[in-house]
Amino acid sequence: MSPMPLKWRVVLVVEDDTDGRAVRALAEANGLPIAVDWLPANGLGNIKRKGAALLELASARVTSGHGCVAVLVDRDRTPPNAEPLCSIRQHCLRGKVPLLESVQSFESWCLRDKGIVDWLGLKVPNNVDTIPNPKKVVSDAFYRKTGRQYQQRRSRAQLVAHATGVAVAGSPSWNHALALLSPCLGSLAEPESDTLAPKDGMPRRPHALKRERYDVEQMPAGKEATGGGGKKIGKNPAPAGKGVLGR
Repeated sequence: MSPMPLKWRVVLVVEDDTDGRAVRALAEANGLPIAVDWLPANGLGNIKRKGAALLELASARVTSGHGCVAVLVDRDRTPPNAEPLCSIRQHCLRGKVPLLESVQSFESWCLRDKGIVDWLGLKVPNNVDTIPNPKKVVSDAFYRKTGRQYQQRRSRAQLVAHATGVAVAGSPSWNHALALLSPCLGSLAEPESDTLAPKDGMPRRPHALKRERYDVEQMPAGKEATGGGGKKIGKNPAPAGKGVLGR
């Protein structure tokens, strides 16, 4: 019997522990062949002030070159060139790691997950990145469903427990995040649903060699981003840095 393929480790620098736990739940619901780890910074300000040190700590968790490091933040309606995103982006560029931005918050990704949306009893637009305040949409629906306030630490766990897989066709920022992490996702089998369907532009190729550099071209907001093989993956919600494996 051949051994099981090694899952590549994705180490995320995140604002807090709930972000890491929630992203891991979505990754598992999507069947992504990665082991999600995270390093909570205890606030966006700490990522801005201590970005270099946090990236170094995150890189130390990638063993034998099997994995990659990234920074995950909520856009929160912050202009791309405004602080703290501007400084965080510079940390990522200097560290050669991708910056993943949920637009406008992590909850927007949840709103393209059919299991979560059905549980909340919501109808959402085809492009959830256009929702001005997805966290409020989720919070209001969560209250109607449970009779309780949406408290990020406890409520997110209950929310993502209903995840069945994010349909990337309706979330350019989720799709863009997958493209930036594509070296860790290259061995995905062809999917049976639109969750990760090839028509959505998810790059598919054999695993890259250890420490292979994977560059993602920077482009202005609103331009078409491309994944592996030049496939379009949707409009780029913001400029992005370059990523390397096995930092």
